[in-house]
Amino acid sequence: MSNTRKFMLHGFFSYLLLGLFSTGFSVAIPIIRAEFQLNYEAIGIVLTMNSIGFLLGSLCGGISVEKLSLKITNTLGLVLAPVGLFLLITAKTLPVFGFGNFLVGFGCSFLETGIPPLASFFSKKTARLLNLLHSFFSLGALASPVVFSLLTHFDLNWRFLFGGMIVFFVLDLYLILTLKIEGEFRPSKIESKEGLRFFTSPFFWIIGIGVAFYVASELAISSWAPTYAVDIFEYAPTAAAFLPTFFWIGLFIGRLVSAAFVERFSPYRWLLLVTSLGLPIVLLNQIPARPLFYFYGMTFLAGIVHSSIYPTFQALLVQHIDAGKGYALGVFASMGALGGFASGYLVGATSERFGIRAGFFSIFIYFVCTFVCSVILYRMTRKRE
Repeated sequence: MSNTRKFMLHGFFSYLLLGLFSTGFSVAIPIIRAEFQLNYEAIGIVLTMNSIGFLLGSLCGGISVEKLSLKITNTLGLVLAPVGLFLLITAKTLPVFGFGNFLVGFGCSFLETGIPPLASFFSKKTARLLNLLHSFFSLGALASPVVFSLLTHFDLNWRFLFGGMIVFFVLDLYLILTLKIEGEFRPSKIESKEGLRFFTSPFFWIIGIGVAFYVASELAISSWAPTYAVDIFEYAPTAAAFLPTFFWIGLFIGRLVSAAFVERFSPYRWLLLVTSLGLPIVLLNQIPARPLFYFYGMTFLAGIVHSSIYPTFQALLVQHIDAGKGYALGVFASMGALGGFASGYLVGATSERFGIRAGFFSIFIYFVCTFVCSVILYRMTRKRE
């Protein structure tokens, strides 16, 4: 098997597994809560442990890329994440369960930090490749509710989902261990001050702020659309529950399509195009008509326009940051995680104080800020040419 094919399979399995866990754990929560007799506060603690793991892991993953190597960084992710899954499967107490979820987030962040710079060794069209790989994340996020439904239909334990993921993590580990990276850079030779020079780059901070607002918008739509539909338009909860599915279908299709077009436009022009088209779509998604199919359709289109923003931001970072690329990717992933973590609270707090209409409308504000960052990046990149 060629190195390029091994890398593509590594990227496919890694992002698919990241997507599977992102929604798989959420759909399993009601059963896990009943089995362990957990209250809402305990579930919140377990979920927060994953977020903390991802935040810390993003920073540690960046250090690993700089001080160790890309292969070691990806290997660590493929070892830590399945260990966390094993703890989730075998846990008998809440602390062990929470630590398992922490390790999954910690390990997954190493993959999120290590795969993008690795992609640059196998394709000059980094934006196209990263959009394609991120489509597998969307595919995994779509597949996990289906897999979980099948498990419950056949009276199988939720642990089978995570157990199956461990098997694929082991296969993925074999791929990265046998992958040969020709001419891999050795960032450890870069002086520490040189490696942190990106902190003084306005280009880096605009990308980081842009991805924080983007993740805030993406996760808020996926998380709050069902509640909005039920509370405002009194849709049936079972019908409203399909809204995130339509959003993820849009993300999956959009990333496949954008992989074919992003390099033709150039990444920064593509980013400006999709955020410009997204403004009216995200706005209309905030004020849906009574018919449910309208909300389904607008949520699907919102997924389309959101789809390529994260991987394109990521590609721009890989292409334009030279010294300290690992550190930069670690901070980048952390800023995205912070945006998602903050949006859940902000939308909830705004809804509690001013009503769910105001809370849900704040998502449009996040997207507007993403658009502004895209405009600034476009103008900055034009000046560089």
